[in-house]
Amino acid sequence: QPQRLTFGVLPAKTSRHNHPMSVHTITSLLLSTVPTKGNVHILITGVSDEVAAAPLAAAVAKAFPIFNSKTKKGKPLSEEARHISVSFIGTDGAVLENTAALAACDAVSEGVRLACRLVDSPPELLTTNEFSNEC
Repeated sequence: QPQRLTFGVLPAKTSRHNHPMSVHTITSLLLSTVPTKGNVHILITGVSDEVAAAPLAAAVAKAFPIFNSKTKKGKPLSEEARHISVSFIGTDGAVLENTAALAACDAVSEGVRLACRLVDSPPELLTTNEFSNEC
């Protein structure tokens, strides 16, 4: 199967309100470069004690929403299951293996994707009863 490698560079300057890794830029980069089909593996470098991985995981999660109402000629697009994996590489070049940090990344990603699905679902699909069942 074809392979694709894309490099994204974050801006050197961020505002005082931004995360040091400019998380909104990570989401934008992924939305503009990652293919819409197939499995994806994302490497994020520069993670350290000062730059926590969980906000970066949230940025990645926002780029891969659960809910999609796109159609083609009036019929819903069939979504193939895809596997999206993320590895965090520290400033020392080692892969992050801290289980607590990775568990936090997993929890944050699931929460962000659930929140996106609830917000993106139209009211005719997510009624008040359905919403209360979700929560």
